[in-house]
Amino acid sequence: MVDEDLTIQQMSEDSDLHNTISRNIVVTMLSTVLYLVTRLFIPPIILSYVSLAEYGVWSYCFIILGYISLSIFGITNVYIRYGSVYYANNEVDNINRLLSTGIISVLIMCAAIIPFFVILLPYLFSLLHMSPNLFSVAFWLILGTTLIFMVDLSFGAFGHLLQSMQRIAYERAVWTITYLVETGCIIFFLTLGMGIYSLLYAYFIRTALAILLYALACYRLIPGFSIGLRYFDRKILKVFIRFGGIVQLSGFVGITNRAMERLMAGFFIGAEATALYEVGEKLPTTAQNLPGSINGVLFPATAHLHAKNRQAKIVDIYLKGSRIINMISGMLMGFMTAFAAPIITCWLGFDEKYQIAAVILAFFTWAYQADILTGPATAIYRSVNEPQRELWYGLWQLGLVITAAAIGFALFGFTYMVINVSVSTMMVLAALIYIFLCNRFLKIDQLSYWKKVLLPGIVPYAFGYLTYALTFFLYPVFSADRWYILLFLIINLGIYSLMTFTCIYFGMCTKEERQVFKKQLFYTLKEVSRLKTTKKQP
Repeated sequence: MVDEDLTIQQMSEDSDLHNTISRNIVVTMLSTVLYLVTRLFIPPIILSYVSLAEYGVWSYCFIILGYISLSIFGITNVYIRYGSVYYANNEVDNINRLLSTGIISVLIMCAAIIPFFVILLPYLFSLLHMSPNLFSVAFWLILGTTLIFMVDLSFGAFGHLLQSMQRIAYERAVWTITYLVETGCIIFFLTLGMGIYSLLYAYFIRTALAILLYALACYRLIPGFSIGLRYFDRKILKVFIRFGGIVQLSGFVGITNRAMERLMAGFFIGAEATALYEVGEKLPTTAQNLPGSINGVLFPATAHLHAKNRQAKIVDIYLKGSRIINMISGMLMGFMTAFAAPIITCWLGFDEKYQIAAVILAFFTWAYQADILTGPATAIYRSVNEPQRELWYGLWQLGLVITAAAIGFALFGFTYMVINVSVSTMMVLAALIYIFLCNRFLKIDQLSYWKKVLLPGIVPYAFGYLTYALTFFLYPVFSADRWYILLFLIINLGIYSLMTFTCIYFGMCTKEERQVFKKQLFYTLKEVSRLKTTKKQP
């Protein structure tokens, strides 16, 4: 009788978990798409009010912030992993100690960095070859954004705690509201004549509003939740150093890996080659944000299941998450690969040098798809406290890329094709090795994984090339003007999407999967419309 009650309870928990994950994925993807749209359309509005030089200074601000954020990348993962475990076991005191220790540590770290940062700023202006008449503007913009960012790094812990509690739908809803408020404030302040400082003030409002809403939600959802000096715990600090340090190192290695082709191109070919890789990879790197956002949902979900010792359910979530990610990635990348040349021509123009960017796009779509497919494996390793396995993946990839490139350069010289082939193929190889080892770690049959996960992500490439082959004879008719090329791409995207979705949905999804998909879609849309924030144990 006890076993039967336990089974019924687990079935109820599984149903709640599926609904939670579904809702979180849909909200995360929708908020990401909307964010990308706002980031695409806001620059032209800004540039109608401020000079290109001032806007360039604003861009420098976030390049600097990107490097600062790397210093605490591991800390955010500690919040999510251990917050999930403590929340699953209702250990409120440990949650208090976790957040208090993290917030206090980051505040101390930021306070120590600021004086050195202020002293080094003038030297930074010289390194960037900045015009002297921009020094004053640059000083206040960079210092202002850095201070705001450091406050966000410290008290952004509330948002990470919500993620660990699988309140990702609420966290993403707040994120969406705040960046929309920021967009509105930018336009409002610009019309008031505040110039480039409009962006700084809007960024401050967005950050303050987000922290306030996240903090209120945490205090509301967790009875007994508290932050204070009395909760600072050196044992928890060791967790930040150990677990966070390994994830931190993995992040540094990952960033190096994602810049290797640009580094090689700039060093061996020239600055123009670096720019061509930047634009050639822009679309696949942007597109991977959509399926990549699912990985952020899987991490707290699997950490919660690990705390409950539900290993079989972790495997189920891993397979289903990987399958969805690869399907979405394949549908996005398959079209880009086949239509790389028309896409680049439509976007950048008819200059012959941009055709190299089209070749780069065609090569790196499948490389980035393989890379994003490693996300569920990384989520698993972090959730079960095995982050060193992720670090080894990054080191393998780095070693494989350097070795392949060295051999290619020795045999064929310093060319775009050598860089394309060596980097993209080694990215795929390293990803497949990582996935193979994760499958073995989880005791998953490799052949079954290929059929269930990899194949649905490969099929779209066939439909992409089929669509291109069927319609390419029409391209000369559309190729005279970039607007006509855009029309050509839209028509082909419609044909491609219809064929690919039909094949995957009816040919590769089981009847049960289709029923679950429709049921979950209906439930998720219903829940998204309400976005409940009442407390509910995951």
